[in-house]
Amino acid sequence: MLPKPWHGTWRGTLQIRPPLKNYPPQIPMELRITPEGGFAIIYDGKERPYTIAPIPNEAGRFLLDEHNGITMEGFLEGSTLHFAFTVDTTLLTTSYTLSGKTLTYEVRTYKAGSVTQPTGGTNKVTSWRHASVQTAILKK
Repeated sequence: MLPKPWHGTWRGTLQIRPPLKNYPPQIPMELRITPEGGFAIIYDGKERPYTIAPIPNEAGRFLLDEHNGITMEGFLEGSTLHFAFTVDTTLLTTSYTLSGKTLTYEVRTYKAGSVTQPTGGTNKVTSWRHASVQTAILKK
C-alpha cells in the first residue's frame, strides 16, 4: 500500500487549463486514500473508486485498478507517484506529489503530432502537442 502519510481525505479545487468544453475551468475535487488500498477521485459530482496495490517484488511500483477492466502501472519516486498512459491518440501523464499536509495533483495531456525518422535511421520519433493541464492543490 502507499505509505501512511498518503492516507486520508484530501480536498481542493481542480483547475483546468485551457478549459474543456464540458467542464468549468475550476471544480471541487477530493481524493481519498485508505490504508487498505482504496483510492477514490471525486470531481464533477462523480466518484471514481479505484484500488491501488504494490506490485510484488518491484519496489516502488504500484498497480491502479479502475474496476472496469483497465489497470495501469505507476511508480513512487521519492514523494511523487507517477502514471503515464494513452487514451486513443492522447498521452496523459499524471503525478501526485506529497509535501507535508499538501498533495499536488497534476494531469498533462498531449495529442499525437507528427512522426519523423532520421535520414538513414530506423527509429521513428513521434512529437506530442501539449493540449491541457489539470492541477489541484489538495489539503487534509
